[in-house]
Amino acid sequence: MSLSKIDAVEEYVSSLIQNKQENEFVDFKQFYYHEDKKYDLIKDIVSFSNEVTSVDKYIVFGIINGSWEPAGIDLSTMPDVSVINDLLHTYVEPFIYVEIGQMKYNGKDLGYIKIPVDRADRPYVIKKEYSKHGKTYLRYGEIYV
Repeated sequence: MSLSKIDAVEEYVSSLIQNKQENEFVDFKQFYYHEDKKYDLIKDIVSFSNEVTSVDKYIVFGIINGSWEPAGIDLSTMPDVSVINDLLHTYVEPFIYVEIGQMKYNGKDLGYIKIPVDRADRPYVIKKEYSKHGKTYLRYGEIYV
């Protein structure tokens, strides 16, 4: 990603934080997804990917829910993009390409997942059931928006 694109992402995300705003393109979370909640990660990425507007989508980590305070995150809690890709390959079809990034806001480290707009293969569908402890969280054939 070029420096100007990174600057544009940081400016856009910063303005949303300052205005205490989430929208259909950006979702703020305090922490990266807990190991027991990988289905939420899959569901969020699929939902953003099936959204039809022509802009990149972001899931940003390090902002406290409700107060909009930048808590920052330990960037080592962000996985390598290959970990997310493996999950998406296993549970979603067609494949969704995502990117991982980081930025600073008020001296705090924020991490993000970028879901690029160049997705022409909609709809993205759950191709394999995700169950844990006897409960099903994702069902074959489901489409999230």
